[in-house]
Amino acid sequence: GQTIGCYLTNNSSITVRNSLFRNSTDTSFGGLYVMNSDHNVIDRNLFINNINGAWLYFVSNTTVNNSYFVNNHKSGLINSFDSVDNEVSNSVFENTNEGILNYRRSELIVRDSFFNTRVGVHNKEYSGQRAFVSVNANNLLCSDYAVVTTVRYSGTELRLLDAKHNYWGTSVIDDIEAKIWDRKDEDPNDPHYSERLGVFVFQPFRTSPNNGAGISTY
Repeated sequence: GQTIGCYLTNNSSITVRNSLFRNSTDTSFGGLYVMNSDHNVIDRNLFINNINGAWLYFVSNTTVNNSYFVNNHKSGLINSFDSVDNEVSNSVFENTNEGILNYRRSELIVRDSFFNTRVGVHNKEYSGQRAFVSVNANNLLCSDYAVVTTVRYSGTELRLLDAKHNYWGTSVIDDIEAKIWDRKDEDPNDPHYSERLGVFVFQPFRTSPNNGAGISTY
């Protein structure tokens, strides 16, 4: 059977601190699953060797700080299903398929964190439901893509997604653009091409690592 992690639901103002979540094989909930909750603090935790590290589902006004996500097989952190006004800061994502997955009417700020993953932050399409990310002042050392958006939006105006002040492992603009997947990379023959309006704005960018990104000291 599956090894289930910690499941917290229908409570608010939760603090999860100085905890270790590891070896969860549960594909539905992850090492830590928080549902239907707001104004939470997830701080100074370790998420190691789970299918998914932590999952926020219908969660708002929640901060994830100073946490370490490593060797989580699918995603380090998932922000989904009307999870808005949430923020990730000063955290580390390593050896994971996707550092952060954001989708289904959710909004997330990601700042001052370190990524050494296949994909850093994925703003994912889900049945035409909008989603937004802001990715700032991070060190993005990702093997494939640092940021990805495939979300479909209504209307015709481009949706500009803030990805400024990051360090991309290079200062060559062509190389930075190769680490970004957005509307410019979509197939114009895709039947949903006209809806894939997300574009990452990455300038200005850092030409050297942000020494304040990753775990901070107290």
